[in-house]
Amino acid sequence: MGIRKHFVGAVALLALATAMPFAAQPAKAQDLPVEPGVFKLAISPWLGYGMWYIAQEKGFFKANGLEGVELTNFVEDKDMGAAVAAGQVDGDNESIQQLLAKVQAGIPIKGVLLLDASTKADAI
Repeated sequence: MGIRKHFVGAVALLALATAMPFAAQPAKAQDLPVEPGVFKLAISPWLGYGMWYIAQEKGFFKANGLEGVELTNFVEDKDMGAAVAAGQVDGDNESIQQLLAKVQAGIPIKGVLLLDASTKADAI
């Protein structure tokens, strides 16, 4: 039952993210409360996460109320998971599979943003 429940949650998250462009009144960044401080974001060295560096360089985080975002690269998924579990970072970028593994392990984490939806393999 456990993995099925989380799979349904992942599918619901994907459905929600897919429907977001069509929502009548989507929440805007200025409508959401922003906690003070620097958000520590764990990422892996994947080209698709380059957008975080661009957003940081262009000042998008500060323009939306964040003092800053600290980007930390992790090569191993297990190390990123350990950092999330230990509270060393505030969030991470990961695949749905990695998210489900953390949820299954009891790590209090939620999926909040779908960055891309691949319909084919992303690796050769």
